[in-house]
Amino acid sequence: MTVLVIVESPTKAKTIQKYLGPGYEVRASVGHIRDLPEKSLGIDLATFIAEYVVMAGKSKVVSGLRARKAAVPNVLLATDPDREGEAIAWHLAQVLKLKNPQRITYQEVTKKALLAAIENPRGLDMAMINAQQTRRMIDRIVGWLVSQRISELRGQKLSAGRVQSVTVRLVAELCQRVSQFKAVFHFGAEIHFSGPDGVWKAKWQTKTLLQQRNQEYWLDGDFAQRVANLNRFKVIACEEKARSEAPPAPLTTDTMMVEASSSLKLDSAATMAAAQKLFDAGLITYHRTDSPNLSATAFAAITDYCSSSGLPVVPEQRLWDSAELAQEAHEAIRPTSFGTLQAGDDADQQALYQLIWRHAVGSQLESAVWNIRTAHLQALDAVDGVTAIFTAMGKVLVKAGWRSLLQTSSEEDDGQEQDAMKNPVPLLEPGQLLQPSSGHLLQLKTSPPRLYTEGSLIKALKTRGIGRPSTYAAIIKTIKQRDYVRVDKKGYFHVTELGLIVLSSLVNQFSFMQLDFTRKMEDLLDQIARSQIEHIPVIRGFYNRIARELEGVQIQAAQSYPCPDCGHPMFLNPKGKFGPYWSCSGFKEHGCKTMLPDVDGKPGQKKPAGAAPVPTDIDCPKCKKGKLERRTRLAEPGVKGYDFFGCNRYSKGCKFICNVVNGEPQLGDSPATGVGQ
Repeated sequence: MTVLVIVESPTKAKTIQKYLGPGYEVRASVGHIRDLPEKSLGIDLATFIAEYVVMAGKSKVVSGLRARKAAVPNVLLATDPDREGEAIAWHLAQVLKLKNPQRITYQEVTKKALLAAIENPRGLDMAMINAQQTRRMIDRIVGWLVSQRISELRGQKLSAGRVQSVTVRLVAELCQRVSQFKAVFHFGAEIHFSGPDGVWKAKWQTKTLLQQRNQEYWLDGDFAQRVANLNRFKVIACEEKARSEAPPAPLTTDTMMVEASSSLKLDSAATMAAAQKLFDAGLITYHRTDSPNLSATAFAAITDYCSSSGLPVVPEQRLWDSAELAQEAHEAIRPTSFGTLQAGDDADQQALYQLIWRHAVGSQLESAVWNIRTAHLQALDAVDGVTAIFTAMGKVLVKAGWRSLLQTSSEEDDGQEQDAMKNPVPLLEPGQLLQPSSGHLLQLKTSPPRLYTEGSLIKALKTRGIGRPSTYAAIIKTIKQRDYVRVDKKGYFHVTELGLIVLSSLVNQFSFMQLDFTRKMEDLLDQIARSQIEHIPVIRGFYNRIARELEGVQIQAAQSYPCPDCGHPMFLNPKGKFGPYWSCSGFKEHGCKTMLPDVDGKPGQKKPAGAAPVPTDIDCPKCKKGKLERRTRLAEPGVKGYDFFGCNRYSKGCKFICNVVNGEPQLGDSPATGVGQ
């Protein structure tokens, strides 16, 4: 008796088929099979029930699944263990008309986990499904109704998104702070000394002086220069202490994307794609998780691996506090087998797997131990009655612990830790006199805030509760594709002119643009998923609010450029195949296909069509079947002209062209004969 098992991914289907063997037939839905319709709202605004249709390109998949369902007695829905996976399972049950749908979930694609899941099937979790439906319908209300309205009022094709637009706002506000930043030039002093292990340095401490003078920075360069010239010092104190440093937690979805961005230079979309393939192949546990903790089973496996490999594992499992809104439905991301050190089909997968492996194993290793030596020095000579105090700090790793396996870096690192590791401060005695080898004036200036990178933008989204980690890659991909932000060569995000236009149409007009609105909405979605509240009132309340806001929205219209053929407004499309272009807004209404080139932000002239081809009786020397014809167009400002002979079978694949000489085609052995061939 064959059991049909349906998953999303063909790769996962192959992996599971291998584990389950005969008696099971594993098929893939290839992701979602149904969604809201593309050309209508798809939501009944009286009942707030969604109208779902089979997605374009999925009819063949659905037909195949229906045929297999008819041929077997039992079906198991084995999609991913989250809201999207639960919703896919529900859509499959609807399309296949399963009377009593059976659902299995598993945290890793291993034989043991799969067999355990098959032994414990359950019904569909309608609370999770309703939470997913709520999120989808709310996003559609914004994407359909708000986008349409602001485009009409602005006279320009714009797109709004409940989460994407707020993300653009974060980028824009940081860009504004950076552009308005004014550097403050200030001064410091540094003294260098020769020691047994090399040159070490001490920095002038200005904090107390600044507080006394009610200043934020030391602005007197002459005074700082005299401090740098001091050459007699006494040791006030020199202390040593050991500092333990615990390892970072295993990776969650968001920290995986941040670490991959920082250390592997992978964007979030590439990271999530690689992680999905690793999960489908049975190499890692589920990669959409917000829990920083591993299971007890995983800790036991790490202990066994470390004991046999000589790594300093801790005797009791390390645990971490979870984030405020964490669902913790799944453990942290880890390998399914710690004995597998390298895995993946390509370079991205291999690099990501090793990152996941090191963080999972490293999280359960002993703490690293640093020896911190701090010396406080006093200048024996005063400067304008002020006694200068200097501090030197050195840092040495005396026990590697987890750092023998894992190195971390932070975009926010101010460099002080790195400086301390390169500063060999010797052991000094209080009262000891010192004479520096040199002194240096430090000419400093304040730095502007750093623009967002992909990693720091993900951190900001997580901190503010905007979206969910599983959606970050899609959010960032969308705002890039719509040209609302651009990323420079260094990886920094900049808001575009089009992004600012969208924001000016939304901010202070719609409540979903408030930075705390998305956090509150995510909390409501969680409550729906936990069966604490009903989903229809949430959707209705959101729609009613948007409807009121749409009635009062006021947007400064963009300069209108009427279509030369039908009079409807022209819309700027910033990312055409060959650059920006303008298209008629009347396309959906009456099919106007007029398109104009963009000339300095305005519609240019319609490209003139070439003259009708002039036929000849000359045989095409290339295909031997067609006849040559002469094609011409006069050159105009911004439009290239042309004059050449070509084969009249161009549409059937013959690309022969040649130059014109004295009104005739240039054939024979001339170099021009081969042009375009």
